Amino acid sequence: MEIKLGRQIAKLRKERGMTQEQLAQAVGVSSPAVSKWETDSSCPDIALLCPLARALSTNVDTILQFEDELPEDRMMDSMNEILDNVMEKGYEEAEVMLKNLLHSYPSSISLKFHAAVALDMIMLTCMSAGKEKRTEWTGWKKQLLEEIYRSGDAKYWLRAVSGLAGIAIGEDRLDDAEELLKKLPDHTDDPPMMWTMIHLKREEPEQALETIQKALYATVTKVQRYLMQMMNEKVMPDPEKVLEICKIYGETEKLFGVGGGLGIGFYIQAYQRMNNMEETKKYMIQMIDLILGPARMPNPLLFHPALKVETDQAAVPKQVKEYLLNNLLTSDDCKPFRGDQDFKEAVERLRRNIEECSEQDTAT
Repeated sequence: MEIKLGRQIAKLRKERGMTQEQLAQAVGVSSPAVSKWETDSSCPDIALLCPLARALSTNVDTILQFEDELPEDRMMDSMNEILDNVMEKGYEEAEVMLKNLLHSYPSSISLKFHAAVALDMIMLTCMSAGKEKRTEWTGWKKQLLEEIYRSGDAKYWLRAVSGLAGIAIGEDRLDDAEELLKKLPDHTDDPPMMWTMIHLKREEPEQALETIQKALYATVTKVQRYLMQMMNEKVMPDPEKVLEICKIYGETEKLFGVGGGLGIGFYIQAYQRMNNMEETKKYMIQMIDLILGPARMPNPLLFHPALKVETDQAAVPKQVKEYLLNNLLTSDDCKPFRGDQDFKEAVERLRRNIEECSEQDTAT
């Protein structure tokens, strides 16, 4: 990296309100000498760096623009420049630029990570490069990731482990990949994909399918939780927009069979906020009928055999039904509907169902 020493000396001198003559006098040189420094025609003698730093009320690191880390904005500019060179001039010059950057900041973990990403982009862009060159790039990337891994850097360690596991899978070192994946927490996205690749390479399609199904189920439930949070009145004060999110939530329940019918409850809350009593009543009745029916189970096409699907399981236990019945009969939210015939019939269906459950409990 080119250091503009003269520009830095001039900047520091002006910040302190000094003339070239004053700085020259302070460090015992001529005014033309200072002028040559500031125009990069010559450099200060190394013995003058400490006196120069004291005269400018700073330190040598500041004069030499020493940085432990390359600032994020400059790093991204450098990476973009390197990748532009790949497209315009080929990979040779890009390689030189990347190596020079790494040599300028040899202890920067952040730079090593971005360099590994840049190597991925170079490999993706230069598909015509020979096998030997691509092997060289992979080895270089592996070295960078291993250095990140050994550093234990909190920000990049997990991604380094994931990257090393991917390289191990590509090289058919499946046992190494397995050991690396065991170091990753289950909630990250990479392990399921890589476990799937390991199972397929080992010709274990059943285990691969179960891994995919479990990861898909976790992803769907996570999406539904985010949708639930979006429907919070403080997050989304507009009830019309909440209704749109209700529809999206309902579609996830319909497609994946995940959510247990909670979407109806969100419709009830949304219409209550809008003071739309007719729609609120309609969805309350739908909720009662849902509770009386069989449980909604995960879509067997997507989740069996990873998840056990029991089609004859009751939607909710009797205790929950009793709680709901009490709420329907006593809650102020339900007061406007208690005289409605459809609502009364739905409540009666719920009461009879609870009685039948009690009789069955007594018989057993």
